[in-house]
Amino acid sequence: MENAELEKNLFFIAYQDKYIFKTSKGVLTVSDLFDLPVPIKKLDEDEKEISEKNSHFEITLDNIAKGLNKQIQEISGDSFVRKYRVTKKEIELKNKLEIVKLLIEYKIKKYEDSIDEKKKQDIKRLIKKKEMEEFENQSIEELKKLL
Repeated sequence: MENAELEKNLFFIAYQDKYIFKTSKGVLTVSDLFDLPVPIKKLDEDEKEISEKNSHFEITLDNIAKGLNKQIQEISGDSFVRKYRVTKKEIELKNKLEIVKLLIEYKIKKYEDSIDEKKKQDIKRLIKKKEMEEFENQSIEELKKLL
């Protein structure tokens, strides 16, 4: 099954089964997850978080993913036999985790694309500035020729 098809199926299952995500600040739906931040760290700025709030106390996709992963680990434990007898609850938790991971991936890609676009705009602005400087440095005779 293709990745895009799998993603569609996961979201379909989530909507069909009315998945909810319990958090410390209430219950969220799959739609609500799209509004949550992803605390992305800038590696070039001393690991400073982009998210303005402290990510340990706010609801983030990362915190939800950690919580879901912890629940899955508690259910499955260290048993090697357990993987052959998966419960409906475990399937739901794994689906929820996959959905959150997809949203994290999407948000990081969107952020990186916006950074790339900002860089392109900065470069275009610098090119215009350099062209203007070059233009300003021309002699009067050269400028008259351009008219």
